[in-house]
Amino acid sequence: MSRACSVPRRRLRQLFQRGRISLVIGFTSLTVSLFLGDILARLLGQQGVGEIVRESLLVGGWVAMWRPLEVFRTTGGRTEPTADSRTG
Repeated sequence: MSRACSVPRRRLRQLFQRGRISLVIGFTSLTVSLFLGDILARLLGQQGVGEIVRESLLVGGWVAMWRPLEVFRTTGGRTEPTADSRTG
């Protein structure tokens, strides 16, 4: 395999490694935000402020998952990083 061909493969491998680490961090954040949101909603009451806090934490958890999911969505099966996966 030529050196020119191995550079994109190495970059893609690094991107997926970073994506897997980010996915673990994002999934952990989502899990904690869901758990914390439910606890706070029970403490503050299911109506009003408790519901707003729970929904806010839910949105925050999904935002934490955004980049990891984007890495796997934009590179799905390609052997070279695309312009989309190189940005950000």
